[in-house]
Amino acid sequence: EVDMALDTHWDLFRQADYDRGIEYWEHSPEMAYVGVQGEIVMGFSTLDNLYRPFFATLASQEINIAERHFKTITRDAVYAMERGTLAQTDTSGVTGPTRPFAYTYLWMRTDAGWKISSAHMSDGDPETQ
Repeated sequence: EVDMALDTHWDLFRQADYDRGIEYWEHSPEMAYVGVQGEIVMGFSTLDNLYRPFFATLASQEINIAERHFKTITRDAVYAMERGTLAQTDTSGVTGPTRPFAYTYLWMRTDAGWKISSAHMSDGDPETQ
């Protein structure tokens, strides 16, 4: 189930469909995120304020998953790890460089389905991952 949710999440973000893609994140003050610059973001509203303006300038993303692993913690909690590459195209048609990434997530089963409760994202130089 988490594998399919993660695939759908990425498909939406490939299309730069922020509103539908962000629905896979837990909408609570307890949601936690560590970004690519090492910033710690607590709470969904803070994450939304950080990423909504960026996605407004984004037309699409080329996201290629090279490796994905899951570890079941409980029947309602799954840890996911991924690595791959991504390139982003802005609304003016300029595509940035392809860069590697490594992401980890804690997915929790909620009444609304599987949601990302916590995440850590690294991208850029593979030596920093």
